[in-house]
Amino acid sequence: MLRGTGVALLALLALIHMSAGLSCLPCEKRVCPLLKCAYGAEKDVCFCCNRCLKGVGEACGGIWNLDGSCAQGLVCSNPSTAAIPNQEPGVCKIKGKQNGY
Repeated sequence: MLRGTGVALLALLALIHMSAGLSCLPCEKRVCPLLKCAYGAEKDVCFCCNRCLKGVGEACGGIWNLDGSCAQGLVCSNPSTAAIPNQEPGVCKIKGKQNGY
């Protein structure tokens, strides 16, 4: 029985090691780009620099929301086939429109 517990523990440790973690540099060590955003801006995933909001047809969402957020009046439409909801990148679409355009 002890051997089975050891195998289970090793498997658990392997899963933890493979998990996707977010690692951010301290804000004072980052150089933020100057932006000209057509749809406004928000803080990046590390809450240090600004990044532009996305327009219709642009990539959005994804793990840790790395692809960014959509501008006001738009929604990030993620693929329904994603194994883990809201982890796959999506596309910004107009709220309430079937095809988003």
